[in-house]
This record gives sequence, C-alpha cells and structure tokens, in this order.
Amino acid sequence: MIIKAAIKERHTVRKYTDQAIADDFVGLLQARIKENNKNYSLNMALVTGNAEGIWRSSHSSASLCS
Repeated sequence: MIIKAAIKERHTVRKYTDQAIADDFVGLLQARIKENNKNYSLNMALVTGNAEGIWRSSHSSASLCS
C-alpha cells in the first residue's frame, strides 16, 4: 500500500492555457536555463510556440534556448 499512497500523493494534473508567456519572462527563463546548463553540465531547453506538445518538439521549428 505504500507505493499506491506515494503514487496518489505525487499525482498532478496540469492546467494549460492558450495564453503566451510574456517575451520579457521568456528572456528571463532563457537566461536562467543557459546559466544552469553551463554551471551544471545540463542540456535543458525552453520550447515556445509549439502547439504539438513536448513529444514532437525535437522535430518542429520551435525556438530553442541554447
């Protein structure tokens, strides 16, 4: 039962909207991602403008943070 309780506790439902993230906030996020990638040897990216979802982002023309 411990595993079932943990699954139930960690379950989340995300609510998305059709509102775009403000350009200035996108810039802040991209700067933080770039800094964290450098400092922690990560390869994270912020994908914007992709209505297909994250699973197809590697094949789309969405903007990526490098």
